[in-house]
Amino acid sequence: QLVANSPIGIAILNKTRCIFYNRVVDRIFRNMSEKIPSILSFQCQEMVHPDDQEKISQIQHFLLSDTLSMIIEMDLRLLIDSQDKRSQKILWIYCQLNKIKYQKEIVNLLNIIDITESKLLENRLILQDKMASLGRVAASIAHEIRNPLSGISLTLDHIKKNCHQPEQAELVKESIANIETDISKINSIIKLVLDFSRPFHLQLGKYDINLCITKAVQLSLTLLRKSDIQLNIEISEEPIVAFIDPQLIEQVILNLITNAAEALYNTQGQKSISISSLSKKEIAEIRICDSGPGIPDNLKDKIFEPFFTTKSSGVGIGLSLCQRIVFDHHGMINVSRSDLGGAEFSIHIPLEKKDESYIVSLFRSFINYF
Repeated sequence: QLVANSPIGIAILNKTRCIFYNRVVDRIFRNMSEKIPSILSFQCQEMVHPDDQEKISQIQHFLLSDTLSMIIEMDLRLLIDSQDKRSQKILWIYCQLNKIKYQKEIVNLLNIIDITESKLLENRLILQDKMASLGRVAASIAHEIRNPLSGISLTLDHIKKNCHQPEQAELVKESIANIETDISKINSIIKLVLDFSRPFHLQLGKYDINLCITKAVQLSLTLLRKSDIQLNIEISEEPIVAFIDPQLIEQVILNLITNAAEALYNTQGQKSISISSLSKKEIAEIRICDSGPGIPDNLKDKIFEPFFTTKSSGVGIGLSLCQRIVFDHHGMINVSRSDLGGAEFSIHIPLEKKDESYIVSLFRSFINYF
């Protein structure tokens, strides 16, 4: 009764032969009762979404294995014919396969959940979030471009009024120079947008993260000295060798140091920036702290958004680029309040090269780290 009335679809497979399934499986695959045994044994590859075909190979290899302790779980998309047979819809299912002993044999216990509605809701929320972000980006770009365009428009009106007067020739030349400056600003903004939209081509290799920190600090020393900022460095004595693009990681660190220095510009009292590094449980950690005003809690979720900025000047791409570079290294970047009283940016990057299939294990590593 427990199995029959479970809210989860349950089936038992002997190798690739389905020998039992409960009523929930009937409800999940309604109108396909004749295909259920072959669906549950993952033999109906023509029903599987093209992007998930590789997963079927993994499942079939699992079904034929006799290792009792094994377990596999994944989401799958099945292509289901509509009632009029003219179109297909996607059925999302979550599958978990375990090896169990059943009637003195090692068999496969299959649990299935229909997650179609939750996936549709998730995709809708992602789309809404993307549209909201796109709206903010468009508004920011429009604001950044409107100012120089307004200057160009006013300057052209001034040139029209004075271009026929010889005594105003120098003034017209000056106005033309102002237009060229404003056009240069617009081009710079457009270049930033285009650079941000292009994918990075990582030049990955085994490099010492501490060297990236040292180089970034050297590039920022002049700025820190001019601003009378005390710098504390606590990097690990041993090299932290990770699979990274050193130039991009150096760019991230330099950007965060520069942001910290700018945050300290109007700060009263001692101005301090602290940089530290360590490695733990296959994760490299870099922390950059400052004694500035910090980041308000209501802005912590927004500062990594493209073109969001609280500065009077600036386009607001720096932190977005930092986040994107760290994500491309399969890492994470977070912001919190530092022990110095200001902001603390922490970067966590796996030491070894990871591919997309490693993503679940990667997040387990982050969980174990914390």
